[in-house]
Amino acid sequence: MRFTITLEDDLYQVAKNLAKAEDTSMGKAINLLIRKGLETARPPAPKESGGKGLSTFPISRNCRPMSETDVYDLEVAEDMTRMAPK
Repeated sequence: MRFTITLEDDLYQVAKNLAKAEDTSMGKAINLLIRKGLETARPPAPKESGGKGLSTFPISRNCRPMSETDVYDLEVAEDMTRMAPK
């Protein structure tokens, strides 16, 4: 299917660099990026049960525990850094 999209400059550069690295078209590179995004899409967050959670290791006093969302956001930021143009 053909259609026109507008990409932000940084995302355009990521897709362009991927297309060049893979020796493929921009369309195929964008399809690949979308599929990778769907593979790593975060599942719905579990609902709060209201009960006491079990901790398997001690947590430092001055630090808050990391949620699944925090971990996901860090992974996405790391992936975007790796894909950014150099």
